[in-house]
Amino acid sequence: MNRPRLSRVMIVLSPVVLAMVVFCAWVLLGEPWVFSNNTDLDLHSGALRDQMFVFGVPVKSRVYESELSREIRRLGIAVPATRTWKRIGQANLVQRHSISSGYSRVLVRCDALLNTLGEVRAPDDERRVILQRLVTILQTQDPRSAGSQVRLRRDEVASQRGLRVLRPEFEEKLKTRRNQEQPQASVP
Repeated sequence: MNRPRLSRVMIVLSPVVLAMVVFCAWVLLGEPWVFSNNTDLDLHSGALRDQMFVFGVPVKSRVYESELSREIRRLGIAVPATRTWKRIGQANLVQRHSISSGYSRVLVRCDALLNTLGEVRAPDDERRVILQRLVTILQTQDPRSAGSQVRLRRDEVASQRGLRVLRPEFEEKLKTRRNQEQPQASVP
């Protein structure tokens, strides 16, 4: 008589236990310390790095070129040998991709700037000057300011060449900024 009662209890509890095990595994696998795949941006060269961590231990690392780093290298822009990595994305087994910093938006805006330079067929000398400024901006400013500066550079390049990439309110801001930057003529 005791055996049938025990088997009924097991039948009732086994789905509950199984559900709890699955839930706990799902929660644990979503934790970055269990497994994470991080993508980082080097602020000096524009290179990207993927790192895979299992239980907090790096098991795989790969450095590769972004469009920005390829262009910086092609133009021969000097960059420091040391790398300064900033996280632009993190993925785990549950959450496939989560952006964890503003630097991911900066990289997207850098790619947009490079596309604009390509569209207007900017010469290498002009590209070199713009990208040297861009590298300085990446190294010295926070991601929000850097993103704004990169977007502004792209908008300036586009508007100088007659390429329309701006909404009208931004064109007005750009004109105002240009007027402020021009040296004021002294009145005799």
